[in-house]
Amino acid sequence: ALRKKIYEDEKLLAKSMPFLFLSTSKNDQFVAKAYSLYVQGYFKKPDDFEVLKQLLQNIITYWKNCYRPKV
Repeated sequence: ALRKKIYEDEKLLAKSMPFLFLSTSKNDQFVAKAYSLYVQGYFKKPDDFEVLKQLLQNIITYWKNCYRPKV
């Protein structure tokens, strides 16, 4: 519902907000379903907390350094 509202609002859509899935499963069907909804990333949540922190830091760093349209 939130994603749909964003895609229907031109101002919000122009902000290029990424949709990322963080899941306990890497089931191929779930991954395919997520990408059919136009997500920008699907990640399996690691069991180790330190690995999870590093994964989240990598994702944050990527999006901080990614150029998007200025709105």
